[in-house]
Amino acid sequence: MAKHHSTDILNSNIETVLASDINFKGKLKFRKSLKINGNLDGEIDASEGHLIIGENAHVKANIIASRLSNYGKINGNVDISYSLEIYNKAMLKGDIKTNEFFIQKGGYFNGKCEMNGEW
Repeated sequence: MAKHHSTDILNSNIETVLASDINFKGKLKFRKSLKINGNLDGEIDASEGHLIIGENAHVKANIIASRLSNYGKINGNVDISYSLEIYNKAMLKGDIKTNEFFIQKGGYFNGKCEMNGEW
């Protein structure tokens, strides 16, 4: 089993950060890595990117991404081509499509989950 630690995110190379005082409304598209610490209402298209939701972030959006690491709150459906991680005290309300799914004790998920990939 792969080890998942929040320090993995701290040590990763995050290209862009939306600060906690940002309230974004609309469609967001990127290709590398982005961390959201504020509020976002809309759509996220990061089919080649890594999206990190900070612990105080609130995201109301349908999300397409390669990788999603959630420490905050997400309300929307997610389609993740590589891996989805939900950490302690994080929340995701919506349906999931992913190849790999990790939820840490204390994380919350409410929706349907469809696992892609081969056995």
